[in-house]
Amino acid sequence: MPRTEALALVEETLRAQIARILHLAPEKIELERSVLDMGMDSLMGMELGMAVEETFEVKLSFMAIPEGATVRSLAVRIVESIEADAESDDSPLDAQSAAQAETAAIAADLARKHALDVNATEATPAIAGKRAEELVE
Repeated sequence: MPRTEALALVEETLRAQIARILHLAPEKIELERSVLDMGMDSLMGMELGMAVEETFEVKLSFMAIPEGATVRSLAVRIVESIEADAESDDSPLDAQSAAQAETAAIAADLARKHALDVNATEATPAIAGKRAEELVE
């Protein structure tokens, strides 16, 4: 997804979450206005942090709130965190190894269901390799 689209999506999601927390209509939440100025306190900031973590799987420090954070600045932080996580996860060997391990575990589970005595480390490497290639593509 292009960065501008990602930012727009995160901004809209934050706008909805902040509106819910502040009991306001989403259209009342201004992108460039400090969330403090809109009425958010530290407890509400913690609630927002938990919502962001649940929604985007990114930790958002509630300390960003007292710094005069805006919806836009928070969205930028979230997108940057997601991009950093994606870059660290982009190692092709890691992705392939994880896919192979997942495939081996699935194969072992299927074998157990069909009463075969196989564990994840004994699953056929050729099957795991083929499935890993499909997952990486």
